[in-house]
Amino acid sequence: MLAWVTGASGFVGYAVAERLVARGDDVVVYVRPSSRGRVPSGTRVVEGSLPDVSALASLPPPDVVFHCAAVIDCNDAEGRRVHVDGTLALADAAHGARFVHVSTTDVLPDASASPLDETSLCAPRDAYGRTKLDGERRLLAARPDAVVLRPPGIYGPRSQRDVVLHLAKRIARGTYFHVGDGNALRPWLFVENLVDALLHAATFRDLHGVYLVDDGRAVSRREMAAEIARALGKSPRFASLPVPAARVVARVLENTLPRLGMRSPLTTSGIRYATTPLTLDTTRWKSTGFRARYDLRAGVRATVAWGRATGRL
Repeated sequence: MLAWVTGASGFVGYAVAERLVARGDDVVVYVRPSSRGRVPSGTRVVEGSLPDVSALASLPPPDVVFHCAAVIDCNDAEGRRVHVDGTLALADAAHGARFVHVSTTDVLPDASASPLDETSLCAPRDAYGRTKLDGERRLLAARPDAVVLRPPGIYGPRSQRDVVLHLAKRIARGTYFHVGDGNALRPWLFVENLVDALLHAATFRDLHGVYLVDDGRAVSRREMAAEIARALGKSPRFASLPVPAARVVARVLENTLPRLGMRSPLTTSGIRYATTPLTLDTTRWKSTGFRARYDLRAGVRATVAWGRATGRL
């Protein structure tokens, strides 16, 4: 098939484009000029910057569009250009092609005592989440046949900022410790499972609307750290710092280190994230017949192996 992929110089888009090329599809990647050299080989590169999609106008209409482009650290204006205006412009340029859109669980609350599903009240906490939510809502209003996937934290080879690589660096240095008991559950998604999900959504044309997707189950920080330690050949046992003490230390570091031009390794927001639970009810997605191919162990080992091979670990 002929596929358009946005964000192909980034983590998710690159993985999608690479998989499509490997299976023999014709792939057009739409990237900024500065990103031209960071896309998979075998793709046709078209340069442009969302929301301007005029460079796509002369191309044959695609069979499917995988919209993976995003601006994570953005203000509202930047987010709106890519996540809202860019999404709508791309959908219009696609001339009715199958449209698969990568959104985010950042449109949801960042903590919940009970599992969240597609009907849960959205509560984005920053410009990224707000504009992502507006983009998916306006896309579905214009294209009710589109599929919107909301992944949680994505990890895997080629990521620059995922939780597995971050924890692996600390565990390798011997500086990791649990904050609290480490048992708060969080959902995660290995990048190859996400690519599988995107291709699944493109294949089954009767799917439409919003779906939450993860690796199949929530995982505690304690379990994830132990799995990473085993992949590194380290002990899976770690010291624990009580939450009240961690908060005191974090406040001191946050008030001191920035004045010295340093970032605090422990933050109050990070403590909250690590110690509050969030789980997803992915029944709607599983009902489509999708099952994740990679479990936590396989995903962690692939990420650690890549980190070692590239000198990041």
